Amino acid sequence: MKLDITNLNYSVDFKAYEKKLREVDKNLNNKTCLGSDFLGWLDYPLNYDKEELVSIIDSAEYVRQNYDCLVVCGIGGSYLGARAGIEAINGIRNIKKPEIIFMGQTLSSDYINETLEYLKNKNFAINV
Repeated sequence: MKLDITNLNYSVDFKAYEKKLREVDKNLNNKTCLGSDFLGWLDYPLNYDKEELVSIIDSAEYVRQNYDCLVVCGIGGSYLGARAGIEAINGIRNIKKPEIIFMGQTLSSDYINETLEYLKNKNFAINV
């Protein structure tokens, strides 16, 4: 990977990190670093469960065709990961079907009550 920083206004000497970065890159790719048993994500662009991906795509299409809203429930990474992916694809104002609503990231009884009232007459699916 290459990064062009010629037009970047910075005061950090990135070249000073080159040796360490090469070492980190080597250790990651050789899976010899601390936590190496958690590096399955390194080759996801090439090596992933293709049947699982088909299942996810089919499920997403089913939800799009059959529901008005998708309620995403979760906290922390469960909520933020889904939100980051959805907003990366759709932007912050999703106008595509289904409407996506996040619930569970707050303990506010007002928010939960408002959300339940909003969903009262809607056909919705839940992703936990």
